[in-house]
Amino acid sequence: MEEPFLKPKPRRAASVSRWFIAATLGVAVLFAATAVTATWSSGPGVDGGIPQGQAAHMLGVGLDTAAADRLGVSTVSEPFWTNIRLPDTLKPLNYTIFLDVYLEPSFSYTGTVDVLIECLKETDLIVLHAKGDNMSVTSTSLHSTSHDAAPRVSSAAVHEAFEQIQFKLDREMDAGEKYILRVEFQQKLSKSMTGFYRSSYVRPSDGARRWLATTHFEPTDARQAFPCFDEPHLKAKFSLTLAHAASLVALSNMPAIGEPEATEEGRAVTSFDESVTMSTYLVAFVISDFKPIQRTSPKRGLEVRVWAPEHQVQQGKLALDAAAMILEFFEDFFGQPFPLPKCDLVAIPDFAAGAMENWGLITYRSTALLVDPDESSTSNREWVISVVSHELAHQWFGNLVTMEWWDDLWLNEGFASYVQDLGADYFDPSMRVSDQFSVTTLTTALGLDALATTHPIAVTVEDPNSINSIFDAISYSKGAAVIRMLKAVIGSDTFHSGLAAYLDAHKFQNANTNDLWKAWGAAAAGAGVGLGLGVSAANEDSPAASSSSGDNVTAVAVARPSIPPLDVAAVMDTWTRQPGFPLVTVTVNASRTGYVATQSRFFASPAAAKAAGKDGEQQAWNIPLTFVAQSRRSNAMPGFWRWFGCGRGGGTGCVPSTSSSGEHVWMARGPVSGDWGGKSVGWIKANAGQIGPYRVTYDDVTWGLLADQLRRNPNALSPTDRAGLLDDAFELARASRVGLTLPLNLTRYLPREKDYLPWSAALKGLDFLGNLLRSRPTYGAFCSYLMAVVAPAVRRVGWRNGGPHLERYLRIKLFNSALKCDFEPAKAGVLRDFRRWMRGGVKLPADARGLVYTEGVRAGGRREWERVRVALGKTHSPSEEARLRVALAATERPWLLRRVLGMALDQKEIRRQDAVGVICAVARNPVGEALAWEFLQEHWEQLKGLYGALSFELGTLLKCVIGAHAGSSAFRLNAVKTFFEGRDAAAASAALAQALEQAEANVDFLQRHEAELGAWLRAAVRKPRPSTRSKSL
Repeated sequence: MEEPFLKPKPRRAASVSRWFIAATLGVAVLFAATAVTATWSSGPGVDGGIPQGQAAHMLGVGLDTAAADRLGVSTVSEPFWTNIRLPDTLKPLNYTIFLDVYLEPSFSYTGTVDVLIECLKETDLIVLHAKGDNMSVTSTSLHSTSHDAAPRVSSAAVHEAFEQIQFKLDREMDAGEKYILRVEFQQKLSKSMTGFYRSSYVRPSDGARRWLATTHFEPTDARQAFPCFDEPHLKAKFSLTLAHAASLVALSNMPAIGEPEATEEGRAVTSFDESVTMSTYLVAFVISDFKPIQRTSPKRGLEVRVWAPEHQVQQGKLALDAAAMILEFFEDFFGQPFPLPKCDLVAIPDFAAGAMENWGLITYRSTALLVDPDESSTSNREWVISVVSHELAHQWFGNLVTMEWWDDLWLNEGFASYVQDLGADYFDPSMRVSDQFSVTTLTTALGLDALATTHPIAVTVEDPNSINSIFDAISYSKGAAVIRMLKAVIGSDTFHSGLAAYLDAHKFQNANTNDLWKAWGAAAAGAGVGLGLGVSAANEDSPAASSSSGDNVTAVAVARPSIPPLDVAAVMDTWTRQPGFPLVTVTVNASRTGYVATQSRFFASPAAAKAAGKDGEQQAWNIPLTFVAQSRRSNAMPGFWRWFGCGRGGGTGCVPSTSSSGEHVWMARGPVSGDWGGKSVGWIKANAGQIGPYRVTYDDVTWGLLADQLRRNPNALSPTDRAGLLDDAFELARASRVGLTLPLNLTRYLPREKDYLPWSAALKGLDFLGNLLRSRPTYGAFCSYLMAVVAPAVRRVGWRNGGPHLERYLRIKLFNSALKCDFEPAKAGVLRDFRRWMRGGVKLPADARGLVYTEGVRAGGRREWERVRVALGKTHSPSEEARLRVALAATERPWLLRRVLGMALDQKEIRRQDAVGVICAVARNPVGEALAWEFLQEHWEQLKGLYGALSFELGTLLKCVIGAHAGSSAFRLNAVKTFFEGRDAAAASAALAQALEQAEANVDFLQRHEAELGAWLRAAVRKPRPSTRSKSL
């Protein structure tokens, strides 16, 4: 009954309109006797504005009242349904979609959507989503799949705020019956980067601008492309047909059915296979003149293609190779085959996000997919591989099994953010992506989650603005951190078996967080994993496994009996259903034979703690506390977990267990104390391997012992643990939990440090201080100290190309810090390369180019700036474009910075997707921070109009501009607050609150610590230090 309607297979037709009539003729005849159609005039149509009528002002979805009255259908101004969630009375099963798409000059399309719906409960109301300033609904009809007459559409309404179109029927639909709802409409291709929108690029061979049409529907913009039931749990199958210019190629989630059908008008009609069952936000289609490169996956032979403009498509080879290998890695990892017959990856010239996981048709920002081997740096290469891995992970976790509602967005994004590192390491282990987690993903999560304005991982959201606002570091990075922690606790085997069971039970359906916890809990029970088991010395995620055994390092423990079952939900809900994260305070007794550990919520500042009030004081977590320690007795390093909540010797809810690898104790929320059976330890480092998303502080003696160990032999601790100590110390000082001299004293060992991870953490903390001080008298002393610790490392790595992956990263970080303080030996080499590049004929190493361009422009004038601008106009490499754009914002000439800001709003100069990055680059320039703030004020309404629906873009803009301008001045901060009083930040409202809170914390920190910091720096730099006048490197 459904097949002819839902899966038409066209043959050559005289015209597009005649083709569509022919394709659906069987259905039209079948339902001719039962269909009652309500048609509204399209008014001026998509090229002539919005039709007029009582409801025309809502959403721009036109319901022309005069035409409706002639048909006996009324339009009403008050909606019938007043809930933002759709009624639970109807369920879509299949969509058949036909779109007749025209690019230039009209950039418009007409469409017909036929939705096969099942009536779950008797109802006389159909509510679905529609959105768009230029969408004009021209007709609607309802058909019954039985021979009974269908109810008649009697009236219609539009709910603007809820983005719904509502149809009232003259009688109820029957429960258990299936109906077909047809909606015909006209629409413009969007100028934004949401919905079905237009994009373009310039073809180098002739300078012609080439247009394309593409989609981005997540989270709530499928409704902008066609009327639909646009909620993630309302999954359906989709059959799509696109009419388009014959010179273009159409792509969608599924393969095309044969070759496109030609029409008399010289156009083409491409039909696609029916999709698997999926959510509306995963539907995708692209119409372009792109060309592909392709290969098959090594084992299964699955077709994988990368699509891009012809002059760029060969830059997709790295992504193509990575995708083919990582796809098969994830098939094994998830225990489920990739369910589609092909996988396309498309580089979109204008793209708001990094990428979008549309099932089988993954779309990317060009910089996240294309890598020119001669133009792209080590970081460009890693970025492409990581983003490819992230989106492929979604093909299972998000697409195959989808969250029921956006409350559980973190299930999609947190999981993909964690396993993307595993896929990247599988493709290229030399990148050590997983090793970087603690200084990238983890620190990003903790930075946002320390604010009072954070939110839980699992958070209630309803309207599109609030849904957009949770695409942030909490859903992505903190979500990844808690998944990583749980895997370490229960062990890899249990993790994988539970995950496979979860995916198998819910594939092609929806699930929630509790479903995942139940799957892992059942796997743990089946494997005999109880409270405390799951980590051993052999475990790949054991924190001890990553720690050095130098200086007699051991994990110390006392074995105790009994193993209760594991309640994953009870443990993990403390991490996902409340905001923030804990600070663990470890106090070792005078004999160094025992400890007391307490927990409290960590806040970025005293003001944040005060704002949270008693709610923050009462929070508690189930915390996996791991130790490595200096022992006089053993070099062995068994791993162990201790879960807080009980005193020494046990108590209610505390059942310790025995393991050959050491002590494993699960405890409920609260403090804990313990001893080491008379063993005396030296220093102790908690949260070994930085497995848990929390911070740790110690008593003064233990901090002193740790600092001494770093000075004597830093390799006694693993690079990850050294990085963790430094990061915790700096953040504790920012929060006034320890004195500022503590992290500064820890940095004294840095001239001996050779690993990237500790340097990354240390420079993060030092850069924070430098950014606050850059306009203060103390900045000179700061730079003198910074060069005292950085110069030896700068000389060691040298201004040269090559080396292992993380050594390349270290070189760039060190030189970047040196250049900020005008370290002459570093500066001379960089400027020498810039002058060589200016003369022409020299191709600089890709890793060095960003620094060379930026420093050359900063030290130069108009001539150097214009040279970089010319190079920007000539390059065809997305990664090279990005470096050159940032370099333009490095000039110290204010008038040139104003030109850069002006370019950001001129899409002929800077693409809309790149404008926020350019404005932020100006804001980071000390000369440009005030200019960027002035620019944001002058163009606020325009910027909000461009990015208001894109919370991550507008939020990024607010955080970088406010942070740079107001983060060190109470006067400027008050001016910023005054400006935003009464102004709506749309989907970025949460980001605005976070930006203001962070700026307040920074101002408060500077007021409290500037004198102390200045005194320490002046004392530190009185000691002999490396000269800044030595020869270039």
